[in-house]
Amino acid sequence: MKASALILIVGSALVLQVAAQLDPVCDSCPSKNCTYDKRLSCSCTGLNRTIEIVDPGDREYFNVSLGFVVDNTGSMRTEIASVKSSIQAVVTATSGIFDKYVIGTYNDPYVANVFESTDASAINSFVSTINANAGGDCPEMAMHGIRDVADRLSPGSVIFLFTDASSKDLALEPDVKALLESKNIRLNVMATGNLCGMGAEFSRLTTATNGTIYRTPDKSDVDFVMNYIKNFAKYGIRFIRGMPTTLEDLKAIADGNCSCKTSIENLVCIEPPTKSCPCPEGFEHIVVKKKVCVPGPCKKHKYGSLGFVIDNTGSMAAEIFAVRAHIANIMANNTVFKDYVVATFGDPYKKNVIRSSDESVIQSFVNSISPSAGGDCPEFAMSGIEDAAKKARKNSVLVLFTDAAAKDASKLAAVKALLLAKNTKLFVIATGTFCGSGVYKGEFDDLAAASGGDVMTLTAKSSVSEVLDFLALAAAGKYSLRSFPRCLDDMRKMKPERCCKWVIHHKCKPIEPPCPLGYKRVTMRNKVCGSPNGCPRKRVGSLGFIIDDTGSMGAEIFAVRTHISAIMANNTVFKDYVVSRYGDPYVKNVIRSSDASAIQSFVNAIGPSGGGDCPEYAMSAIEDAAKEALENSVLILFTDAAAKDANMSADVAALLVSKKIKLYVIGTGQFCGPRVYKGEYDYLAAASGGSVMKLTAKTSVGEVLNFIGLAASGMTSFDSLPSTLEGLHGMPYHPVCDSCPSKNCTYDKRLSCSCTGLNRTIEIVDPGDREYFNVSLGFVVDNTGSMRTEIASVKSSIQAVVTATSGIFDKYVIGTYNDPYVANVFESTDASAINSFVSTINANAGGDCPEMAMHGIRDVADRLSPGSVIFLFTDASSKDLALEPDVKALLESKNIRLNVMATGNLCGMGAEFSRLTTATNGTIYRTPDKSDVDFVMNYIKNFAKYGIRFIRGMPTTLEDLKAIADGNCSCKTSIENLVCIEPPTKSCPCPEGFEHIVVKKKVCVPGPCKKHKYGSLGFVIDNTGSMAAEIFAVRAHIANIMANNTVFKDYVVATFGDPYKKNVIRSSDESVIQSFVNSISPSAGGDCPEFAMSGIEDAAKKARKNSVLVLFTDAAAKDASKLAAVKALLLAKNTKLFVIATGTFCGSGVYKGEFDDLAAASGGDVMTLTAKSSVSEVLDFLALAAAGKYSLRSFPRCLDDMRKMKPERCCKWVIHHKCKPIEPPCPLGYKRVTMRNKVCGSPNGCPRKRVGSLGFIIDDTGSMGAEIFAVRTHISAIMANNTVFKDYVVSRYGDPYVKNVIRSSDASAIQSFVNAIGPSGGGDCPEYAMSAIEDAAKEALENSVLILFTDAAAKDANMSADVAALLVSKKIKLYVIGTGQFCGPRVYKGEYDYLAAASGGSVMKLTAKTSVG
Repeated sequence: MKASALILIVGSALVLQVAAQLDPVCDSCPSKNCTYDKRLSCSCTGLNRTIEIVDPGDREYFNVSLGFVVDNTGSMRTEIASVKSSIQAVVTATSGIFDKYVIGTYNDPYVANVFESTDASAINSFVSTINANAGGDCPEMAMHGIRDVADRLSPGSVIFLFTDASSKDLALEPDVKALLESKNIRLNVMATGNLCGMGAEFSRLTTATNGTIYRTPDKSDVDFVMNYIKNFAKYGIRFIRGMPTTLEDLKAIADGNCSCKTSIENLVCIEPPTKSCPCPEGFEHIVVKKKVCVPGPCKKHKYGSLGFVIDNTGSMAAEIFAVRAHIANIMANNTVFKDYVVATFGDPYKKNVIRSSDESVIQSFVNSISPSAGGDCPEFAMSGIEDAAKKARKNSVLVLFTDAAAKDASKLAAVKALLLAKNTKLFVIATGTFCGSGVYKGEFDDLAAASGGDVMTLTAKSSVSEVLDFLALAAAGKYSLRSFPRCLDDMRKMKPERCCKWVIHHKCKPIEPPCPLGYKRVTMRNKVCGSPNGCPRKRVGSLGFIIDDTGSMGAEIFAVRTHISAIMANNTVFKDYVVSRYGDPYVKNVIRSSDASAIQSFVNAIGPSGGGDCPEYAMSAIEDAAKEALENSVLILFTDAAAKDANMSADVAALLVSKKIKLYVIGTGQFCGPRVYKGEYDYLAAASGGSVMKLTAKTSVGEVLNFIGLAASGMTSFDSLPSTLEGLHGMPYHPVCDSCPSKNCTYDKRLSCSCTGLNRTIEIVDPGDREYFNVSLGFVVDNTGSMRTEIASVKSSIQAVVTATSGIFDKYVIGTYNDPYVANVFESTDASAINSFVSTINANAGGDCPEMAMHGIRDVADRLSPGSVIFLFTDASSKDLALEPDVKALLESKNIRLNVMATGNLCGMGAEFSRLTTATNGTIYRTPDKSDVDFVMNYIKNFAKYGIRFIRGMPTTLEDLKAIADGNCSCKTSIENLVCIEPPTKSCPCPEGFEHIVVKKKVCVPGPCKKHKYGSLGFVIDNTGSMAAEIFAVRAHIANIMANNTVFKDYVVATFGDPYKKNVIRSSDESVIQSFVNSISPSAGGDCPEFAMSGIEDAAKKARKNSVLVLFTDAAAKDASKLAAVKALLLAKNTKLFVIATGTFCGSGVYKGEFDDLAAASGGDVMTLTAKSSVSEVLDFLALAAAGKYSLRSFPRCLDDMRKMKPERCCKWVIHHKCKPIEPPCPLGYKRVTMRNKVCGSPNGCPRKRVGSLGFIIDDTGSMGAEIFAVRTHISAIMANNTVFKDYVVSRYGDPYVKNVIRSSDASAIQSFVNAIGPSGGGDCPEYAMSAIEDAAKEALENSVLILFTDAAAKDANMSADVAALLVSKKIKLYVIGTGQFCGPRVYKGEYDYLAAASGGSVMKLTAKTSVG
């Protein structure tokens, strides 16, 4: 461990001295500074092994505390004396070793009782006051006790908890775990009892903190644990954090029967440079500053005055009396303020203010304040603040206590100026609602923010005392007044002031090799192997455009003309530009220049003309451009025709190769067809190292030019230009790393715009998000009636954006919302389809304000790709705020940014939009002038030429956004901090301290993929009378399915009716299959169910192995007895069954789950349709699956899932070799764990498969009338809405106990049973609950949920263990609704809590029986 300095507190002075080292002495190191590992080895009498304890290290923690948490409820009476004496002995023996001791107790109910001190005698005095009493039930409030002690301990400390009971307050466990982990505190538990038969929470916490549970049923065992702590000091104080994990080992050391010694391993000297011993060759001298902090108070300048501004109207009695009671303590502890100011204000207003440093004068003034008058709301707060501020010194702090808004808010500007002039902060303690949102206009928030203060909102006036206690600590210098907590929770979490200073260390650092000539070094944190020369490249060569200007090339010429200015503005790669045009006849016309305006003028003069025949004189133009271009250039040819002068190909290829020029060809036509085109462009591209990209539409040239712009800016490489547009859509754009051997680097990207009329540069930083390469654009439109005036502008703006950005986004998603809300969302990759949808939007209905914005945002976000952006257009706030948390989680999980166009005052509210845009790094544009919407949308249209990612980093002010939207800016992108990341090789392995790892990354492109052929595709069709719609749908769609099939070898069709007649065919001839299907017609049947199993069996026997069968039916299987045989057949032939259910399968009384069973066993699924007309949509999906565009490994379970399914993607694993820092090994007995920040996704929106029973266990004794009536009233609705459970169980019980239980899936039978239950009998307390729970559990299916309604404890609680075992064995959860006191603590022994915890349920206690509903 490094040599350390301890700060000792002597009186009030801080004395810095070098500590005598308890850690290893580094005498062999000149600087006395080293690192090491430390081990304790103990040979013990009676043990045939050596006990090894490894110091866990944690070298950042030099001073640790020791904490004790004691359960002092009544059940601890027998061991409390032993616990107290042990703690006192430990504290006495270790006095001076720990930086402090913290001890706390807990009882039930919980009252905080925590004491901390550095003085051993003070701690021991506190311990002597602890007695065991009260409590009564089991478990207890352990989490509260652990939390309050841990909160006061130093990082790296240890807690010992003494208890015989588990925790009642499990809701606090996550917070306690987070607190212990954040402070690296270890928890050790002395379990002196059976922990109420539970206690899993202690196992979780000790495991998480690397602590231990010592089960010490013999109360004297506590002494062994404590004796170890007393004795450990002589082996090194850190070993309390690595205690033996078994009681046997711990006892051996505690008894003193061991010979122990410490050993220092891996001692390494850390030497700073000196004049006589400078840094060795290859190292440089650096100075490192490190901040060292100790607890305050610190020496500070005095503030001016501490002021209290008090509203003394009639509603403020509680606040006035609180100030009166606490102000003496505040003044007694004050070390910060020079004097005090008190001012009051009432209604009518009368000036009443005082300033004095005499505490008795201030107290008398405060005592004279009493609440009176007022009555209306608001009050004259601004006048009170003004009087106090005028009276106070400069650099003061004023605290305002009020529950009302300011009647004199017109004085806001004057008071704000006064506070700023006197450098005075205002903190507001709000004890009411400020007269409501209709009256309060934010004047206090404005004033507090301007002065550097804040507003603290209290939900109860009684909390003012707690705020005044905090103010006393702040006046004593223990908390900073640079800011103020905004709520009680924040105040309770605030940490005391710490005093810090910078300590300087001199070190030697290896000198890095210099960058090559023309490069500069950049620095990256967390370096991996190598990366010595990660510098921006020098510009090389020319970027050339060779343009066929014959008559058919109008679209291409216009696209180049439109995009070339942005390409040149963003260029960081090329020195200059070449443009060559050619027609028929050929006339040489070529330019080379580094002047962007000259190039633009040349391109603007190009227009399509002539030509007429095909091919054209491409080779001559390529030759002229290549002769003009510099070496190491890139030329891009745009043409739709072959080369009339193809005989020049060999000479042109030689020229390109000699000058190291690459040729890329963008083909926008058929090159005059295969009879004319002889591959001359492919030949030139291959010879020069370029490529040929063929487009199917001339309108796609813009997308290619966007790629060229990215390549010229260094954002991607020309080498990655794909051969098709689809490949361009799927490729990731990453920086050009040609200066890096591995072509792998990191970078930052910046857009800088100099704008006419602005005297500053607009800087927009690309947020990166490199994992998101393909993003979507989403629009959410409020189309309620109040949007009529702007709806036309919104629609035309959206259409203009979609048209201008066509092909840039992977898709567009647009949705509208109204009130009431009806989902209306459309998505497409086709700009014209989106624009057609937009044209249908009209503003109407609504009427009230606010509207259903959260629904609209949610449904659009759900369909967007990760990394996308949403633009919301509305003039109203959100009515559906209950959805806000879900919407926020969805946006954050998909990294979607929300931007809001607020075209109105948002109903005077709209804070939810501020929260969502802040959380997603978006912006609210307040556009009261409706035409401002156009500016925002124009920016989106124009951003593409600067790089598509900049929509995610839009300007945050309307002024900056307008400047760019108007085109008054000259913008360019720059690549910053380019750093090479080099993988290890044999000749250059990973450096010392790093290990070679292999990282596999999945890379995917759109399908269809190469797959093995399935066997047969089979259709099993119920042809009874009710199946007409399904039969006609199959008849209409099967030809399309077969025409698109690339997956299946042949087809099987089987039908079944009633009576059953075998009718099955298999063929690869599409016409034969179509004729067979055309002959199927609906008939007969009549009853329900039908002979489905026979139809499936016939189809499976006829089909090949590895087949897929699709069953169409609305009825259950009359021949379900064949289930086992059909299942075995499907498994033997590896054939999947997918069921398309177009009815209810004859109802739950008939259907026994045979199709679910068969589908699950075969690897298929059941898809449930709510309308027979939806079969066509399913068959369209099946055609795409047969074409290989969707996987048949699984099948959607509902239409919603099917519509959300993404096409098949073909993936492969790419392997990267990297260097990773080697993590230090774990200490003996420990293992390393890894945690990822997982985010839960949203559910798939499909009905789940039904499982288990839903059970109601009802105490029907005389006191339970309200509960019985509530169940009777609500149970029908519960059953009507059930989508989870297969059936229901109801059990009733009274005294004496008579078994009375029912299980049924028939809702009417259950309702009748419940209606017959009435309250009677009982009289005494408790009742026979365990017997009823047992009977219900025996009746219920596995994976059930039982709910017990009772107000009494269990008379038969002795059955608890058996009932718990039954619940666990059947995976049944028990939830208890307690509507009374369970007969009181003397009778209730926690039996329901025990059963609920064991089964995974819970206990809910109601204070009123009327709450059961």
